[in-house]
Amino acid sequence: MKISGIILCCILCLPLVPETRGSLRVETEKYGNEDTSSILIIETDIPKTEVYLNGRYKGLTPHAEKRIAPGFWRIGLKNDGYYPESFLIQVEPGERKKVYVELLPQGAAGGVDPAIMDTENPANTGPEAGKN
Repeated sequence: MKISGIILCCILCLPLVPETRGSLRVETEKYGNEDTSSILIIETDIPKTEVYLNGRYKGLTPHAEKRIAPGFWRIGLKNDGYYPESFLIQVEPGERKKVYVELLPQGAAGGVDPAIMDTENPANTGPEAGKN
């Protein structure tokens, strides 16, 4: 039980688990206390990129969620001609988190295969999805 608790702590304590192939930058600013809602801002180098939070379409970049609940959120980004991106981010109470992603054009080395991007089931995204 002690080992599984340590492993669980390591998994839950990760502030960011990137699965993105493009460039990713995260800025965090504490502006409130534990009772303050959080703000998540998502920007991309390519305007009007589709934004998904936990598999649900939220709009186009630049996008801001002004009263987001603290916890882990899967961010998915899609734009024609670019590899889709998917990554997990942690938002703490009273935090303003800004995420900036540079998308990788399709055909460029290192991108996520669009055939394995599953926006309906965000747990099935990333480079290992679709492999049996």
